[in-house]
Amino acid sequence: MPKIFIDATVVRSCAGRITPQLENLMFLDHVLQISDVMIMHHTDCSAEIWKNDDVRRDLNQRAPEHNEKIEQLKLPGFDDLLQSVREDVQIVRDSPFIRKELADRTRGFVYDIKSGVVTPVE
Repeated sequence: MPKIFIDATVVRSCAGRITPQLENLMFLDHVLQISDVMIMHHTDCSAEIWKNDDVRRDLNQRAPEHNEKIEQLKLPGFDDLLQSVREDVQIVRDSPFIRKELADRTRGFVYDIKSGVVTPVE
């Protein structure tokens, strides 16, 4: 359930990635007619520290019989914070299920958890 904060609906996901929330975004837009999407990642995110390969290795130890499925998982980790924001913005803009007006009004940001500053990502 999203939290309502001021006039914004906040939807969170692991590592701030949009992919696991894309269907929720489609649904919320249908219900609420969203005017803007702000994709916001933050500094010092654990997703930059814990690598997808490490997660896959752990999963393969737990369930080696599912190696093929594990390799296909779209895990949320990333190496470059700014690039992860750009990729998520592009995912929304490229989706055939997102209204063009909403896709055009999708922007990316990075929140600095130490300073509190929010910086747009181009």
